[in-house]
Amino acid sequence: MLKIAICDDDLSDLQRIYDLIAEYTKDHSELDISVTAFETSDALLKQIGSQRFHIYILDVMMDGLDGIEVGAAIRKADESAAIIYLTVSPDYALASYTVDAQYYFLKPVEKAEFFRILERELAKF
Repeated sequence: MLKIAICDDDLSDLQRIYDLIAEYTKDHSELDISVTAFETSDALLKQIGSQRFHIYILDVMMDGLDGIEVGAAIRKADESAAIIYLTVSPDYALASYTVDAQYYFLKPVEKAEFFRILERELAKF
């Protein structure tokens, strides 16, 4: 089973990404994909030690720890997981390289581009 974690403190953005992944999964029924949504960086961080995800889709600008700090915690626990940032600000794009993020998208992300990247990352596992 391929596991995806989404973390965004904007509930409408969180739901939109969750829905996009559900649509992708429906169109690719041969894949066994599990998606877990987190509304806070703290909630996600509590899971990192006990649950491994293959792909992390993170907002950067969140209350508490920002997405770059969350990415650093992910990297300490798992060097091979994919990290994809979806955010409203281009300001952290360079910082995303410090955690070896695979992609950095500005919101709203286009469905076709998101599916292309999701497919590319899922193929690695």
